Amino acid sequence: MSGREAMIGTLGDMGFGANRAKRALKATGYQGVEAAMEWLLARTDDASLDDSMSEDEGATNADTDSAEKEEEAKVPLTEEEKAAKMARLEEIRKKKRAEREEREKADAIEKEKKRIQDGKGMSEIRSKLEEQEIRKLADMRRREKQEEKAAKAKILAQIEADKIARRAQFNMKTPGGAEDTTAAAAAPTPSAAPAAARS
Repeated sequence: MSGREAMIGTLGDMGFGANRAKRALKATGYQGVEAAMEWLLARTDDASLDDSMSEDEGATNADTDSAEKEEEAKVPLTEEEKAAKMARLEEIRKKKRAEREEREKADAIEKEKKRIQDGKGMSEIRSKLEEQEIRKLADMRRREKQEEKAAKAKILAQIEADKIARRAQFNMKTPGGAEDTTAAAAAPTPSAAPAAARS
């Protein structure tokens, strides 16, 4: 297995597709899995990286195979070095994942704050509408009471006018005795009758 294939396999073990891994290795000049992984983690949302390799990309990859084989032959890695490298890569992967999770958490908190703020705005609007509705109801009840009071006063005035009209029609006495006073004024006084007889 060539060095390039080994790096592709390592990246595949980390969850990256073959085409994505090939493009990452090519973009970083085949400097290693670590550089390729960092390049991929910075482009996790780029779906085009999973597309099939073009003929030009395939030809370029083929040209690099021989150079990689020579380099691999010159500097073979021991098992300890491989294990250390894998541990380092795993550490970087965990770190990147933690950073991504932290960003997602911060974004979620920001969204929740915005949702709460929007909710407060809606609550204020609802409170204002409710307050306006309460004021409208209070004004309506006040007007109804005033109208009811005016209607009662009108009825009482009409009743009193009817009483006065009936008393005038039947020469009835008023509750205050106004009719008695009028009759007394019209009748002659007792002292005036003898005086008239003497003269």
